[in-house]
Amino acid sequence: MKENDLTNIQEELTEVRRMLRTLISNLNGMVYKCRNDRNWTMEYISDGCFEITGYHPDELIGNKKLSYNDLIHEDDRERVWTEIQESINSERPFSLSYRIIAADKKIKWVKEQGVGVRNKKNNSINLEGFISDKTYEQRDQLVREVIFEISKSSYKTESLDELLSISHLQLSKIIDTTNFFVALYNKETDSITLPYHVDFKDKFASFPAGKTMTGHVIRTKMPLLADEKDISKLVEDGIIDLVGTPSKVWLGVPLIVDHDVIGAIVVQSYTDPMCFNENDLSLMTFVADQVAGLIMRKNTEDQLRKEQAYMYQLFQSSSEAILMIDNNGVVKSINKEFTRLFGYDESGILGKNIDEMIVPRYLSDEGVHNTNRALTNERVEMESVRQHKNGMLIDVSILVTPIFIESTIVGAYGIYRDITDRKRIEKSLIIAKEKAEESDRLKSAFLSNMSHEIRTPMNAILGFSGLLSDPGATEEEKTEYIDIIKERGNDLMRIISDIIDVAKIESGQLKINIKDCKVNRLLEDISTIFKQIKQKQEKHHVEFVTSFEVSDPEFTILTDPQRLRQVITNLVENALKFTEKGVIEFGYTIKEDFGIGKSIQFFIQDSGIGIPAEMHKVIFERFRQVDDSHTRTYGGTGLGLTICKNLTHLMGGELSLQSEVGKGTRFTITLPMWTISAQKEEPVDNKPRTNVMDWKDKVILIAEDEESNYSFLEHVLKRTGVKLIWAQNGKEAVNIAQTEKVDLVLMDIRMPGMDGYEATEIIKKENKSLPIIAQTAYALKGEKEMSLDSGCDDYISKPIDITELMGMLSKHMR
Repeated sequence: MKENDLTNIQEELTEVRRMLRTLISNLNGMVYKCRNDRNWTMEYISDGCFEITGYHPDELIGNKKLSYNDLIHEDDRERVWTEIQESINSERPFSLSYRIIAADKKIKWVKEQGVGVRNKKNNSINLEGFISDKTYEQRDQLVREVIFEISKSSYKTESLDELLSISHLQLSKIIDTTNFFVALYNKETDSITLPYHVDFKDKFASFPAGKTMTGHVIRTKMPLLADEKDISKLVEDGIIDLVGTPSKVWLGVPLIVDHDVIGAIVVQSYTDPMCFNENDLSLMTFVADQVAGLIMRKNTEDQLRKEQAYMYQLFQSSSEAILMIDNNGVVKSINKEFTRLFGYDESGILGKNIDEMIVPRYLSDEGVHNTNRALTNERVEMESVRQHKNGMLIDVSILVTPIFIESTIVGAYGIYRDITDRKRIEKSLIIAKEKAEESDRLKSAFLSNMSHEIRTPMNAILGFSGLLSDPGATEEEKTEYIDIIKERGNDLMRIISDIIDVAKIESGQLKINIKDCKVNRLLEDISTIFKQIKQKQEKHHVEFVTSFEVSDPEFTILTDPQRLRQVITNLVENALKFTEKGVIEFGYTIKEDFGIGKSIQFFIQDSGIGIPAEMHKVIFERFRQVDDSHTRTYGGTGLGLTICKNLTHLMGGELSLQSEVGKGTRFTITLPMWTISAQKEEPVDNKPRTNVMDWKDKVILIAEDEESNYSFLEHVLKRTGVKLIWAQNGKEAVNIAQTEKVDLVLMDIRMPGMDGYEATEIIKKENKSLPIIAQTAYALKGEKEMSLDSGCDDYISKPIDITELMGMLSKHMR
C-alpha cells in the first residue's frame, strides 16, 4: 500500500472517530460498554453519565470510585441482573427500566437498551448499550396511577380515616410524606383539629387557627408553597406566627366543601428546601378535592339518615295503613297499622306482590289496573274491598301515589283507611232506598232495550199479515207469508225470553235448580236439533262434530240441565250464525285441578268469522255485538252472551273465549264436577235400601253464602229425611246455633261479614259438643289445619264428593 493511501485512511479514521465522539456527546443519555459481571464493571462511559448520575465517567470506569451496580436501587438490582442474563442467553437485545440513586441521593428512573457482545479472544461477553433518563416520564405515569387509586378510593371507602390513610400511602410513592397532616377547621371556635397526623418532630391533636400557616391557607382559601424565605417574609409582614418546628419548605392546600373552607392538607420538610415543587402542589390540590368530596358525601349521608329516621317514625306511627311497593308491585315496606288492618307482618308480605296478597280474587283485575295506573304517573283515589289474611273482606278507602326520584318513577306508596263502619251505615240507607226503587228499576231494565229488536220482527209480522188480505195474492204466496209470520213470531218470542232472563238476572230473581243431568244425552239432542236447522238454512258447507270424553250414554253430573242446555244452545246457535263453511265442534273434557278437584269443561268451537281482540272484554256486556253499526250483517239483541255468562256463573262456573278474526272462536264453559255415585238407572227393587241414612229426627245447619251450593247439598241429603236450616253468612249461623236445636253444622269458611273461622269459635264457646264440619273451595296448604285450630271437628274441600260427605256425616251424626 502506498504511503499516501495509508495517510488518507488514517485521516478518514480520525475524522470518523471525531464525528462519533461529537454524536455521542450530544446524545440525551450515556453510551457504555461494560463487563457481564455482578458489578457491571464499566470499560467505557460517555460524558452523558454526569447529567444522569451526577458522577464523572472516570469515577465509574474500572469501579474506581464505585461500581455502576452500586447506583442501581437495591430493590431493582436482582431484577436487572436476571432480565439481562435471560436476554444474553437467548441471544436477543434487552430493554428495561429501573431506578438508580444519583449523587445527590435523589431517585431517578432510567431506561437501558443494549446487547451482549462475545469477545473472540477469551470467549467472554461484554455489554454494549445506551442508558437514558426517564424520571419525568416515569413520574407522570406514577402520578396518573396515584390519582386513579385515590379517586377510586374516594368512591369506595366509607371512612374518612381510611381515605386519608390510602391518600398518604399513595402520595408517598411520588413525594416525601414523612411529615403529613390533615387539619379540620371549627369556625365557631377558630380552632383546628388533626384527625390524621404523621410528623417526624411535632405532635399536635389540636391548636388555635390564629396566625398559623394552616390558618392562613384556610382564611385565604388558596394553596400555598413556601420555602424558608417565603415563610420569613410572612412572619415579617405579621401575617403568620411560627408554631412548632420551622420547616425548610411547607406545602398546604385548602379543603373546600360547598364554597366553604373546612380545613387543609399539609406536607412539610424540615431538611430539604427543594423537597416540593409546583407539580406537587397540583397533586395535593387534587387529593384535597377528593377528601373534601368524601366529607361532603358523608355530611349528606348523615343528613339523609336523620331525614330517613324522621320519615320512618312518621311512617310507623301513622293511624292509617301504609305500604310502599316497587315498579313491579312488590311490597318493600309496611307500617304497624297495615299489620293491624290486614294481619300480615313484614315476614309474611315483604317481597310479594301486593295485588296477590290483599286483593280478593274477584277484584284481581281492578287491583292490577290501579297499581299500573299509579306506576305510570297517575294518582289513584277510590273506595273498594280488600282481604284480611284470614279471608275476611274489609271496606277501605285507597290512595295510591307514585314515588319519583329525579323525575323517574321508582315505585308507589298506598294508604288504606278502614271504612267498614261507614259502609255499613251507607248500606242500610241504600237498602231502604233500593226497596222503594226496586219495582221501578226492574221495569226500566225490562223496557229500556225492547224497542228496536221487537219492532224488527213486528214489522215483518204486521206487514205480511196485511199482505194475506191482498185479493191478488196466490195460495203459494199466502203460505210463504204465513211461514214468515211464524218464523218472525218465534224470533220475537226468543227476544222477549232473553230480555226477561236479563231482567231476572239483574234483579236476582233467576234461580238455579240443581239436579241430575245426563250430559251425553243432552248434547246429542242439541246436535240433532242443529243439524236440522243447518239443513233448513241451507248451510251445506258446515259440518257438526261432537266430542265426549266419557262414552257412557248415561254419564250424569249434578247441575241445572235446563240452564246448561240454554247456554250451550245459545253458543252453538251463534257458531252456526257466524260460520258460512267449515266445522262446528262441541263436547266436553274432564280436568283435574290440583288442590281443588275435578271440573268439566264444555267447549263450542267454530271456524267462522272470529271476534276482534279489542272486543273480547266487552262482548259479554248487555246489548254489545262485534258489529253494532246500522249496516251490520248479523242481527240479534246482543243479550245472548250476557245471559250465558251470568247463567254459567250462577251454576258455579266460568265462561271464557278464545278467538281470532278469520280463524274462528272457541267458548269454554267450566263447571265444578259434581257427580252422583250411581250413573246408571238400576232396576226397581222394592226391598228397603239399607245404605240410605234415616235422619228424619235430625237437624243440620248449612252455613253457605252461595245458593247453588246450598241447592246441591239439599238435593244430596233429601233422601235422608234430615231437616236443613240455611244460614247465608257467619253471623246468621251463630244466631241459629244459639237459638235452635241443631245436631251438626256444615260451615263454609269464606263468607261475607263474619267468616267460618270466627263463627266456629263463637259457637264452640257455648256448645263444645256440637259437631262442625268445615267446607271450603280454597283447598290451600294449611287450610285444614286452620279449620281444625278454630274448633272444627272435620274438614271437606269443594267440590264435595258425595260418598266422602255421607261418610263424614255418619261419623259425626249422633
